[in-house]
Amino acid sequence: MKKNNHFFLLFFLIVFNLCGAQNAKKIFREKLSVVENYHKGKKTFITELKKSAIFLTELTEIQFEIYDSYEMSEVTSKQNLKDWKIWYKKNKNNLYWDKIEQKVKVKHNR
Repeated sequence: MKKNNHFFLLFFLIVFNLCGAQNAKKIFREKLSVVENYHKGKKTFITELKKSAIFLTELTEIQFEIYDSYEMSEVTSKQNLKDWKIWYKKNKNNLYWDKIEQKVKVKHNR
């Protein structure tokens, strides 16, 4: 019986960690979608665009460019979008949800 408890505990921890990784990927894709929709000409709130660009920059360390500015809002370039997509393809399996800091982080392979 004790063996079964250990198995279920291990199973729960694995599933819980996988869910955290999936949520981290989902959050990244949602932020990327905001930028992508903006560049496709879809209605985009500037505050959401800025929040998404800041999130992506902080996580990937890819600085976003200001190629247009109005109402004191910074707007990303299409090159930023391309760079963030490339970064995501290479690093998506290293994304995780930090439960303590309550934010998405990336594991750096050393």
